[in-house]
Amino acid sequence: MTALKAIAAFAVLSLTLAACVPIPAPVPPTPQPVASPQPEAQASATTASTTSEAASGLRSAVGRIQPQLVTIDTQGLPYSWQANLVPATPYDASQPPGPMGLPQHIEINFGVTDPGDKQPGDPVMYIIPVDAYEQMWEGAGNPYIANSITGVYSWTVALQSPPPTAGLPALPPEQIGGVNDLAVQIGRAVNDAESASKSGYRFVGRWAQDANPVTAESRLWYTYQGFTNDGRYLVSFWYPVTTAKLPAQAELSAAEMEEFNADPQGYIKAQADLLNALAPSDWQPDLAQLDALVGSLRIAGMPSAGLLNAVWQWMGTSWYELTESGYVLQQDPIADPAQYEVVYGPDGALQVKADCNRAVGAYTVDGGMVGGVRVQMGPTTLAECGPDSRSQELIQSLMAAQDYRVQPGGAELQLNMPAGGPVLHFQGIQP
Repeated sequence: MTALKAIAAFAVLSLTLAACVPIPAPVPPTPQPVASPQPEAQASATTASTTSEAASGLRSAVGRIQPQLVTIDTQGLPYSWQANLVPATPYDASQPPGPMGLPQHIEINFGVTDPGDKQPGDPVMYIIPVDAYEQMWEGAGNPYIANSITGVYSWTVALQSPPPTAGLPALPPEQIGGVNDLAVQIGRAVNDAESASKSGYRFVGRWAQDANPVTAESRLWYTYQGFTNDGRYLVSFWYPVTTAKLPAQAELSAAEMEEFNADPQGYIKAQADLLNALAPSDWQPDLAQLDALVGSLRIAGMPSAGLLNAVWQWMGTSWYELTESGYVLQQDPIADPAQYEVVYGPDGALQVKADCNRAVGAYTVDGGMVGGVRVQMGPTTLAECGPDSRSQELIQSLMAAQDYRVQPGGAELQLNMPAGGPVLHFQGIQP
């Protein structure tokens, strides 16, 4: 999914959620990818062959994740687990409550070994290829998955403040069966250096087809939505939770039901405030346990960060300029992206082809699909490449960049300059 398409999809998603989700105050929009020519992608021969071979081997390992590559730690929860390769189920819009369909994917099933034995209330973790998922639904003329992935990515990059209490994006539809009318305890799951999904968000949510009070008998889910570190897979984890702080359905008095019926949204909002005030240990199971389970996901061969082990070609730079009519997107494309390539090696070594110049350096990274990056440039050639060269601009920008964002699907990279500065856009090239 290109980021231009992603921002359009996100606009549609925002309109869809506007009725039930508080909209934050307007801010300058995030610069979007440059509409530049797309020459045939080819890795430069000047890029070190050993790095290209490492990137190629990695892609072979994670291009199609196999169940035997996946492990988790259930953190003492009372379930065994089994990773399964699940065949694709074609797009089908003929059955209520709405369209469904999944490409071939991994399911981690809890308590059962066969995905076909999974019951509606069972925990499950999905690992779904982003591109195949979007293509399946878009091929049927339905942009819902692309819009939802854009929404998941937006929350992955930044949590809203103040947070809404409903309307959070979550996939797949097979797990939902209604509208997200309650979202509480919004935050991040824990992760470590070996986590396969460092970028995402978690919350406790409810999906309903009709308005009902939130009680201990409601089906509440701990829900994690995020991406593998390389951005190629959606990671979606669902685990049923409850809390003794909620009343049982039978305990609701006639007065409480009357209050609910008079203002369902206000009543649910008050319950959301109560649930947001709870500690993780007030839930069963403890939300901290479930956070740790998410952080324990390991996938053999998965890079620790999304910008590693790829050849990134610089497509151009974009920024927003304030005019009398508001913020206007400005774009400065690269005429020949193959002349500008960056490789973040697995050992912290940086290699740069900047037109007629070459540079090496070192970098540190903190994050998965999105995160912080710092570059210290080493030896650099200083040849004069011509009046139209952007050699020095690239090298200086690499040193100035403070954070990165790999787009869903893993093929596009953004490097963001500090203080709302320009954004450099890169396309990943298969070695």
